[in-house]
Amino acid sequence: MYNFQLFNKTTESFTPTFKFPDHPEAELKFVGEAPHLDSEEMFKGAFFIILPKEKVTTRKQELTIEIWNGEELLETTDTNFLGPI
Repeated sequence: MYNFQLFNKTTESFTPTFKFPDHPEAELKFVGEAPHLDSEEMFKGAFFIILPKEKVTTRKQELTIEIWNGEELLETTDTNFLGPI
């Protein structure tokens, strides 16, 4: 499970999209509601990342997460995916 905080410092509301450029087959399952940010709002949440078994090749894999607003890339971050082997 991954925890996150998003801050909307703009005057427009938006619904962010999470992408995994190195693993486009990855699925994201939010715990609770999916994020939607109104103007100057903060959103806290959590999610699970689900990878197909054949893509989990080591116990600890580096994973890049991109956060998008439509066609605009807002942020990129790296994390580790811990899976059974």
